[in-house]
Amino acid sequence: MTTPADYIELNRRFCTLHGSRGIENAAASSYLFASLVDPTLGWGELLKERLVVVLGEPGSGKSWEFRHRCASLKEAGTPAFLIELERLVSGAFASGFSARDVARFQQWQRGRETASFS
Repeated sequence: MTTPADYIELNRRFCTLHGSRGIENAAASSYLFASLVDPTLGWGELLKERLVVVLGEPGSGKSWEFRHRCASLKEAGTPAFLIELERLVSGAFASGFSARDVARFQQWQRGRETASFS
């Protein structure tokens, strides 16, 4: 998997979702002033975490972002796998992988490295 030629790196920043905010307030703050109120995280910080869930409005670029991040990690030699949720829901875990990634996934399972799943 390579980075799409028309992908533009936005250096996205992410913020923690606070349960005390209403849905509308959470959405607004993510666009307007979250970085002024709460510290934001970049991909470097997110990738250090064991589990991260990224939420965003439809059409906000989540899929493109994950494709790009997965390709970047692979190019750097880091085990990374992209699983499309639609494919994952319809079958077994490994059926969510592209055909090329099945062998890489099986090799990763036999090792001790940490991997990223998008």
